[in-house]
Amino acid sequence: MSWKIKLDTNTINYSFDGEEYETDEIYCSKSNWRIEKGTYKDPDDNICEEEYIAESEHGTFSWTIRATRTGWDSYGEIEDIYESIEPEDCEALDSPSFSIEIIEDEEEF
Repeated sequence: MSWKIKLDTNTINYSFDGEEYETDEIYCSKSNWRIEKGTYKDPDDNICEEEYIAESEHGTFSWTIRATRTGWDSYGEIEDIYESIEPEDCEALDSPSFSIEIIEDEEEF
């Protein structure tokens, strides 16, 4: 069984100079998978970090999400949205939502 980060939100609302606006569609701009070696007798962990971007008429919003599948689990869990960047003088009124999507492996007959 495989897994991936799934974006559950298409856009976000933000304010600029007292007015409310909506971003363009959010998309994944970068995806990085790596393995962290487990300790003695522990399996390796799979780490996925993805950067999501939304353009707006006032600049670019971006978020970096990290999900980890620990060696004993069959799928990952979102750990953190650890980097969020907003254009100058803009304030995000909501945040994008992310989840883990399980991808069923096809069996060969």
